[in-house]
Parts: sequence; structure tokens; C-alpha cells
Amino acid sequence: MNPLKQKFLIIKLSSIGDIVHALPFLRTLRANYPHAHIAWVIEESFQDLIKCNPDLNEVIPVRTKYWRKNLNIKSWNEICQTKKLLKGRYFDWTFDLQGLIKTGFIARMTGAPNRAGFHRGNCREKINTWFNNHHSKY
Repeated sequence: MNPLKQKFLIIKLSSIGDIVHALPFLRTLRANYPHAHIAWVIEESFQDLIKCNPDLNEVIPVRTKYWRKNLNIKSWNEICQTKKLLKGRYFDWTFDLQGLIKTGFIARMTGAPNRAGFHRGNCREKINTWFNNHHSKY
């Protein structure tokens, strides 16, 4: 595959400060891969923070807070639809910039062959490392 045409997914669901701190990562990714498709999975309530960013090709809003609070068939259907959507994008890489179980689960749902996340020592929720196959100590 042409490395300039790769498909990347950034996973950073919330909060405002964390999302803002992740923007330099997006900028660097775009600078190094100007022709790549770059998407970002974000909690629905925070999508306005990034939806007009010129470095992004796609914003994928999710409702993980709703899913956790409402364990019902509607939530389950949304999770299944999200998985189908993510798998259908055929991402080459995911970058879990949050280090939570739920963000690791989202990375795994994509089916991406390369899933980068934090090293166990730097991960907020250690189980997150089970979902990623590339780990950064930083």
C-alpha cells in the first residue's frame, strides 16, 4: 500500500483539555502524511471542538457515556452499528491517545492491523494494553 494513502484513526473521546492537547498529534500526522485519510472518534458531545479542523477528513461521534448508562437493546444496536462503520473504513492504524478500556475496545473494533497505544506503565487503565499491538512509553 502507498504510505501516503494510508488511513489513520485517532481515538480521543473527551474531555476538552485532553482533546486540545491531542491537536498537535493530529497536526504532525497530517504534516507527515498529507494525502492520508485521517479520522477521529470522539464523544458526540465534544465533536464541535474538532469538526471544522482542516487536518481531519472525518469525525466519527460516539455515545459511550450513553451506552454505559443505558444497557439496553438500543445501546447494543448503536455499538454494533459503530463497529460495522469502523470496520468498513479499513483503517491501517489506530492511535489510542486516551489509554482507557473503552478506547482500547474501540481500537480493537476497527479491525485495523496496527493499533498504537500507551505502554502498560503509562496507561491509565492497564487492561487497555490488551487491545493494542504497538505500545509507546511516552
